[in-house]
Amino acid sequence: MERLNYDVLKKSGYDGYVLKDAPEKVLQFGEGNFLRAFVDYWFDLANEKAGWNGKCCLVQPIAPGLAKMINEQEGLYTLYLRGSENGKKVDDKRVISSVANCLNPYEKADYEKMMEVAASDDLEIIVSNTTEAGIQYDPSCQKDDCPPSSFPAKLTQVLYHRYQAGKPGIIMLACELIDNNGKELLKCVNQYIEQWGLEDGFKKYVNEDCTFCGSLVDRIVPGRIRDQEEVKALDEQMQRAFSNMKPAVTLEMIRRGENPLDMTMEQLNQAAQEIQQENGTQEQERFSKYLWKLEQNHEISEEERSSYIGIYRLIAQVEKGDGAALGFLMNQGSDVTMRNLLRAVRSEKKSGLDYQVDDDFDGVDSTAEGPKIDEQISAAFQQNCLRDVMEHISPEKLSRLGEEKWQNMSPEQLAEALRQMDESVGEQEAVSDPSLRLLFPSPRMPHWSLPDVLPPSVCVQ
Repeated sequence: MERLNYDVLKKSGYDGYVLKDAPEKVLQFGEGNFLRAFVDYWFDLANEKAGWNGKCCLVQPIAPGLAKMINEQEGLYTLYLRGSENGKKVDDKRVISSVANCLNPYEKADYEKMMEVAASDDLEIIVSNTTEAGIQYDPSCQKDDCPPSSFPAKLTQVLYHRYQAGKPGIIMLACELIDNNGKELLKCVNQYIEQWGLEDGFKKYVNEDCTFCGSLVDRIVPGRIRDQEEVKALDEQMQRAFSNMKPAVTLEMIRRGENPLDMTMEQLNQAAQEIQQENGTQEQERFSKYLWKLEQNHEISEEERSSYIGIYRLIAQVEKGDGAALGFLMNQGSDVTMRNLLRAVRSEKKSGLDYQVDDDFDGVDSTAEGPKIDEQISAAFQQNCLRDVMEHISPEKLSRLGEEKWQNMSPEQLAEALRQMDESVGEQEAVSDPSLRLLFPSPRMPHWSLPDVLPPSVCVQ
């Protein structure tokens, strides 16, 4: 079978609507099946029925994506429509020609092309669907990152570039499945405007000249069909990682500060195997029984207990779903990480659960209210990061970071920034920032407690 493109379509005798050339009026963050089967379908109908005459330039929001596949077909793809309409059965197919191309902004040429589209006279609309985890403010993203990791930071760069080019505001259509998606996205953009010190004129442009629309949209869209061997390999990798996460290994990973949430299954396997090699092969023991023993012997802190239970809950929920979480990620083209698996199982999650082990142990009990899984897993890791902060902190280093920056960092980000600071800088130098003098009346005060040093915005809430 030949790969679909305009020449193949012409030779096939296809007699449906096709628009080959048109201005790129839409910049779309997200190239997955949902946007292409829903939003891009409506743009295609607008071209046919209303003479809109526009194309969509897609941008993959994360490094792994579908840009190569989409570009090989010149943006064309076939949409199958099945269901009922006005009481009649529908079983139809349509070639969608509203997509011009797809960019990977993690490649320099495509990043520059994205900015060209941003400053274009033709651009009218920006669309996004970066999953419910996509609209989040990440203070580690910087103005000059090419590109920054978070979608709101990318959008801020795009809008700022358009503003500097003197182009009119755009309509922002957020399709992420969260409450008040447009307002939340605008809130994140405003946070980056403040963090990056961008001018008031740009803030006015974003908030008054651009329109951030809230939406609640959905359409049942199956994912792409993958090769059976690929599915089998991913499933085996995930099962092997879960098998390697034995109770003793999990606790040691927590105590080392190795947060599994953002590890791929390959990285998780490697970390677990290294711990097993260093500590010797561990007997396979139930998570709950191992925790009960630790509690009876007072060998685990509250933060470590919380993280341990969070990891146990996540693995249990993924395994209970019988492959549903993995299928969800594969359909979206997302990396198989612990955090993404958590996002997948949350689609069916009704409430938080708090697990407890009592003296008459007979398994793990749950109650209706409690912390979220990711909050539980992060508890001990953030506490360990705070300890790292205490080891590396000094008035000189905080002064070099700048108050506005370090107060908006998470403990993990602050610990990493402090570790990377040049140790050769003399810590006895005078501190110019008056607020730092209040925190550091002398260069070293070993008896300080953690909350006395870090403001509430940096402490774990």
